[in-house]
Amino acid sequence: MRLMEPVIERAEEYFALCNELSAENGSFYRNIRTIDDTRAKIRKDMETALGIIQDSKIKLYTYWAMSDGDEIVGTSVVCTNPDIKLLKYNGHIGYSVRQSYRRQGYGTEILRLTLIEAYKKGLIEVRACCDSDNIGSSKIIEKNKGRVEDTIIHEESNKEIKRYLVSTSRGYEK
Repeated sequence: MRLMEPVIERAEEYFALCNELSAENGSFYRNIRTIDDTRAKIRKDMETALGIIQDSKIKLYTYWAMSDGDEIVGTSVVCTNPDIKLLKYNGHIGYSVRQSYRRQGYGTEILRLTLIEAYKKGLIEVRACCDSDNIGSSKIIEKNKGRVEDTIIHEESNKEIKRYLVSTSRGYEK
């Protein structure tokens, strides 16, 4: 498995991933309804990483997780300078795994590779968050040596959020 930066040439594959993930409650993928929406999202991700979007103060790096067979199995993001709300509820790192690839170790590997990218961007420790009832994500973060920082209630959704701290510099070799 490897991470790659988004590319327009693979918009149709990414659109399929977005469709698969859009059914999940609260998923931002629901806003991607057409191939044109998909291309716009890819362009925005590419421009944000390059610093082209001037009004974007938050620096986000988006990655696609590619299987050994070169399929997009998930996504991840690294935010090097989250605002207070983003840091509080989402942290520095986020990831998604296609439903058809869950419970096969992909999430753990996506997070491991994303922690390496965070380290390359200068982050030594990151916050990773998940809903407290998301046992799968909790296990993924804990397998990557995440330690529970605390549990808070999201002020908009009223959901309980588990927040972890994860070192990026522990040598995440396989």
